Amino acid sequence: MRRSAVIAGCCVALGLLPGCAAVRQRRELAAEAPEMALRRQQLSQAATSAMDRGDYPQARADLEKLLVQTPSSAELHYRLGKVLQFQNDLGGAENEFRRALILEPHYVGALVGLGQIDARMDRPAEALCRFEKAIEVEPHRAEAHFARGKTLETLGRRDDALAAYFRSLELDPASPPAIVRVAAIQLDRGQPEQALVRLDQATELSPEDADVRFQRGLTLLALNRPGSAISDLKFAAENLTGRADVLLVLARAFEADRKPEQARLAAERALHLQPESPVAREISERLRR
Repeated sequence: MRRSAVIAGCCVALGLLPGCAAVRQRRELAAEAPEMALRRQQLSQAATSAMDRGDYPQARADLEKLLVQTPSSAELHYRLGKVLQFQNDLGGAENEFRRALILEPHYVGALVGLGQIDARMDRPAEALCRFEKAIEVEPHRAEAHFARGKTLETLGRRDDALAAYFRSLELDPASPPAIVRVAAIQLDRGQPEQALVRLDQATELSPEDADVRFQRGLTLLALNRPGSAISDLKFAAENLTGRADVLLVLARAFEADRKPEQARLAAERALHLQPESPVAREISERLRR
């Protein structure tokens, strides 16, 4: 009871106001002409197709047209918020999620989306409140448990974070991001064998996921298997462009596998991306000798 009261209190403070949008929307849709209904359906399908192929400008344009016709649709505001989130327009996404929540205060997708924005904007306490409210409304939403876990990690509560990730995996066992976070914590705790079992599973599920391959490369290196680690780390470096940390781990793997020239090149690429890095500089200078 106390937990519910705390969550309710902080979410009221965050401005989640009740409304009757669902009833109003049903009335609007019932009154519209068949031609208008068909046009709405076509636009909605077009927006979904655009999202699926990563054409976010087109998805945004279609959803904005739909919202002109049905401004009281919480679902449309939520969908537009997700598009803006993918476009890294955090302010626009936040506004759309808030509009969805004003229309439907318990819209779980919008609660999670707004919590993700809070987390990105360095507001972890507010983010945690959103995720816990979403879980209270819909306890079986894996996405909410995973997002809660990430926020708990940010707050330094790693045991609680691990429990949240395990709960997420109970609900969605084939979630590579959740598997990666569990494995990362296990690796940090000196359990590389357990981490590798999970990462092998994640790689089978999503072999083109660069984050999975990077974490598996780290784990293989910790197990003193640099030759096996190099394949994963090279894949990660090719796909996670701009990540000096990935290149530095690749340099360590090459060095451990007695390939000093390749190690030096990887370290120098890392130094080019991050000139202030003392680790990249030290490895580069040592391997030039």
